Amino acid sequence: MQMENIMVSVPLNDFMDGITAKADLESVRALVSSGKEYCSDAVRIVLGLPDEKDG
Repeated sequence: MQMENIMVSVPLNDFMDGITAKADLESVRALVSSGKEYCSDAVRIVLGLPDEKDG
């Protein structure tokens, strides 16, 4: 199934908040996946990372 390029109008501030939130999540995901920072298994799952038991 191919998605169409659907355009929606949002306030610029909301768009920028979304971009910032996405960048923050990517940074947290990188910190946790590097193994240098502790993170609960539940949060790892939300970040799309395997839990500690799975490796």
